[in-house]
Amino acid sequence: MPRTETSEQSASDSYSNGMDILDVVLLCHEALAQDSPELPSVYLNQILKIMFDYLSSDQRKEVEVYLAKQHNINIPNENDYHS
Repeated sequence: MPRTETSEQSASDSYSNGMDILDVVLLCHEALAQDSPELPSVYLNQILKIMFDYLSSDQRKEVEVYLAKQHNINIPNENDYHS
């Protein structure tokens, strides 16, 4: 049976999502500002942490494959484990 959300849960989720979006926008501005106390990579890593939570497991695997291709790393197939 699918999970049903109450309007209170939906409003809470929307608020949480809205706060994450706001956080990402602010972190982007902080990364671009020349007088930021941290390197841009610090802010980018914070953005990745926030946004990664929104990815499905399939999307996370897609990121893994993308990164492996960028670094020329071979990722074993599921079939490789069942030899």
